[in-house]
This record gives sequence, structure tokens and C-alpha cells, in this order.
Amino acid sequence: MCRLATQLAGEEHVRDTWYDVRSSDDVRILMDAVRAALVADLIVVSVEPQDPQSSRTRDYLQAVARKAQLDFIPLFESRLHGEVLNSEV
Repeated sequence: MCRLATQLAGEEHVRDTWYDVRSSDDVRILMDAVRAALVADLIVVSVEPQDPQSSRTRDYLQAVARKAQLDFIPLFESRLHGEVLNSEV
């Protein structure tokens, strides 16, 4: 996704930052992530489909996006074929 964004917008306009959700217990890392999200034009969240929490996470993020009047575009990647599929939520 970052590669595609860089190709479309140009390297000078893309800053990709990665945060592991398990790091959110560290207040400094959490604050860095929040600051980055506040100024971002695009936020990409990756959730492992095998994770039992993935459905709840998707529902939560969709509710947050709706409340903030942001677009929420869920995509699922088929690891078997490497295809990206749009999801109807």
C-alpha cells in the first residue's frame, strides 16, 4: 500500500510510519502514533484475518471513521493469489 501511495503521490509527499498495536501500552509510542494520525491524509491499518479480534477491530475503526466523517475502505488481500479485493461492509 505504501509503495502504491508513493507511486501515485510522489516520494516527497509520502511518509510511512509503522506502529505495532501491541506497542500501544507504551505511552510514548501511543502518543507518536496519535500525532502521526492527526496530520495524516491516509491511515492504513493491517489486521491478520486469522485474529479473532479482526472483525471487532474493523467494526471499531469503521465507527471511528464514521464519527470523524472520514472514508473507510476495507480491503482484503488474498494471500494465496496476492489479489486485493474490495469488501462490501
